[in-house]
Amino acid sequence: MEAAKEGLEKAQTEQWTGMSRYYFPAIHFFALRAILAYLDPTHARILTLNLVNLLKPRMALTSQPLLALLRLHQSLLIDAIAADPNLLDAAIRTNAEVVAALTDLLPYGHPVRAVSTAELGRLLCVDEPATIDPEQGGTFPPRGIHRLKLAKDTLERAMAELSVGFGEGGGAVTRRVREDLGNIQKEIELFGGLVDRTRRRGQ
Repeated sequence: MEAAKEGLEKAQTEQWTGMSRYYFPAIHFFALRAILAYLDPTHARILTLNLVNLLKPRMALTSQPLLALLRLHQSLLIDAIAADPNLLDAAIRTNAEVVAALTDLLPYGHPVRAVSTAELGRLLCVDEPATIDPEQGGTFPPRGIHRLKLAKDTLERAMAELSVGFGEGGGAVTRRVREDLGNIQKEIELFGGLVDRTRRRGQ
């Protein structure tokens, strides 16, 4: 962890100009190794977020180490959702950035790209928290029916890519995505029915 902190401090000091390029590979290696070895997931999540925020204004999402850090930060967020549901939207936003990067980097139907898209769709299916942290707010991900429709569209896109990457049938991931698609379609229909009944009552 001290190695990761040192890497972050060097990056902040150098401001990624001049000799900062020399430190670039070391920050990637030591930060990831320290985070993976560290037993405090909250501290690890904060550290990856700090590194991601430092690199994003200066690098494309497809660049290393930014893409690797985004994927690591996403996994840490997903692990923490059960304890803190307000992290759900942050996990969705991070997953969406990973999908955007992999879409630019990998060909259509590549297994890694397909699975990451499926992960995003499944996150969008998770029930929204009862209370939304204002600091986690924003226009993405959307709320209500728009979130459900986005989940459906994302899962359908994932299904198409999974069939290319894993062949006909697609294995366990495809089966789970197919089940999620059926469930989200039912939710959309239920939501639409509730809206229609509410409108009729108001007339």
